[in-house]
Amino acid sequence: PYEAPRFETDGGATYVFVRYPVNDKRERTTVPFLIVIASRSILAIAQEDPPFMDKFMNGSVQFDANQRVDLVLKLLTEVNQLYTHGITEIQRAVNRKKQSINRISEQDIVELTTSEMALNDYMDALVPQTSALMKLMTGRIIEIDATAKELIEDLILSVNQHSELTRSLLKTAADIRSAYTAISTQRLNVVIKRLSALTVLVTIPNVITGFY
Repeated sequence: PYEAPRFETDGGATYVFVRYPVNDKRERTTVPFLIVIASRSILAIAQEDPPFMDKFMNGSVQFDANQRVDLVLKLLTEVNQLYTHGITEIQRAVNRKKQSINRISEQDIVELTTSEMALNDYMDALVPQTSALMKLMTGRIIEIDATAKELIEDLILSVNQHSELTRSLLKTAADIRSAYTAISTQRLNVVIKRLSALTVLVTIPNVITGFY
């Protein structure tokens, strides 16, 4: 469960480790997905059924099993689309909270913190994934043609864009939490001033009564 994205070879096979985002009812996270490229076959290994594999099984994604590099790139493209969807959903949630920052609640802060944890998880997966794609693009381990190279370049560009957007969302979320802290502090100061004034008003009659 803690495998990091990377690209390595062993025993004549190439191992492409990636992580794809999932969103259950409790939290957003990423889970590992391994693609093993052997001399005559491709093996995909996952702890649970990846949602994008159905597209390959039902024919929504057309592929030729003999075209190994093309199949691997299509798998990585589906993983990338999951990041696109997940980051877009988090971006909508963060933007909603940013537009209503004066009415933000403690529950909103909890949800925002959860989104930050998911974004950090995404970032931990996206950055090494770029390095793995760059190694694949060199063609030293797996022979690739010009078309495959262009597809890999597009994937690298998309992953880098996801990383930049993730960084931006993390900064925005941190700014919202800072603003919430400032607003809460200001509200608390107002309450303390009112309580202090009320204490003075109550104290005066008590002093007079105590004197008599």
